[in-house]
Amino acid sequence: MLRRFLHDEILRTLKSFPAILLTGARQVGKSTLAQQLVSSSWNARYVTLDDRANLDAALRDPDGFVDALPTPTILDEVQRAPHVLLSIKRAIDRNRSPGAWLLTGSANVMTLSSVSDSLAGRVAFSRPQALVSSSAPCRRKGRQNAGRWSRGGSSREATLPRRS
Repeated sequence: MLRRFLHDEILRTLKSFPAILLTGARQVGKSTLAQQLVSSSWNARYVTLDDRANLDAALRDPDGFVDALPTPTILDEVQRAPHVLLSIKRAIDRNRSPGAWLLTGSANVMTLSSVSDSLAGRVAFSRPQALVSSSAPCRRKGRQNAGRWSRGGSSREATLPRRS
């Protein structure tokens, strides 16, 4: 798995902000990046709203759902239950500890005026772009993966050995 330059920037930001919201188009690697951030220095729990039980709980009782989560927590696919963001706002207002939340969601989550207004000053925003050669440190001695990507290769393919 490629480590993106954004990785270290997000870890630095988590030391200053209670939450970060990663937004962007589908399939740009938001969930993968979020999961890669979990380490001994930031030991977060990963929860996805793609899981039906989690989604049902978040929709049924957003405050109870958020209050039951330990921090730090990665909450993936937050656009599936946008009202949970108001519950996270309340949790942050009760305890502004840095690095408590990493949220991921599609770009359309920020089109909800209630979301952007309620998160102001509480959440740092980051928008990962599609993986390009400048998104990741070089994995091979002295060679960039740009040639492979320019020929239509994917980010997954860039980690595979080159065929003769």
